[in-house]
This record gives sequence, C-alpha cells and structure tokens, in this order.
Amino acid sequence: METYDYTEGGAGCDISSQIDAMSARELQAAAEAIRAIRQTSAHARLDSSRAWFDAAILPALRDFAEMTASVLVIADQDRPIVNAVIRNSEGLDITGSCKCMKMALNLADHIYIGMEDGQPALSLVFDCQNYID
Repeated sequence: METYDYTEGGAGCDISSQIDAMSARELQAAAEAIRAIRQTSAHARLDSSRAWFDAAILPALRDFAEMTASVLVIADQDRPIVNAVIRNSEGLDITGSCKCMKMALNLADHIYIGMEDGQPALSLVFDCQNYID
C-alpha cells in the first residue's frame, strides 16, 4: 500500500499572516523572489513536459508511422509547440489496436486531416507547455 500525504505545507501555509507583518521593502523583495521562483518553475515545467512528450507521445507516433508504413515528420521550431505530420499515399486507418495513437490524438491541441504533397495527411499540433504541472 502507498500513501501520499499532502496535508502539511499546503497552499495556505499561514503565509498570509507573514505577509501582513512585512515592511514595504520586504514585500518588494518577496515579490521579486516570487517572480524568480515562478520563472524557474515555468522553465522546469516546460522541460519536464517536453521530456514527457519525447518519452510518451513521440514513440506512439513513431510506432504508428512504422505500423502503417507512413512518413512521419516532426517540426518543433517553437520549443513548446510540436507539429507532427503523418503521410501515407494509401490513407491512414486508426483501428482498435492503435491505443497509443488514440492517446496521442486525445492530447493533440489541433488535428488537421487533409492532403499534403498529393498524399492523405494527418497533422497533429501539440502544445507541450502544460503536460506536467
């Protein structure tokens, strides 16, 4: 059995009473520290989210492309945004056995199905910014 106890040190932490007792200089320093902490947290969250994409979603896309003998193109010029395009001249079937591909479809922020270079194409856009909180 595993237990996860998050009751200590929660969001409240009696911080409001500490803030009430701070001077203007202390409040300014606290505000700067909070900005730095939030920026560091945002970078760490993005790094973790992108690592999660690389470990979970990308292998699912690669497996599906391999299984369907398709071409998979990954573009990620804008770091949190990843565009995956799967092309196959015969079309694409996502069957009941494609569980991981269905997961990838659910996680996509935008799905486009159309023609690219004369071939049926499935384009998935992922915003990796907030996969890990």
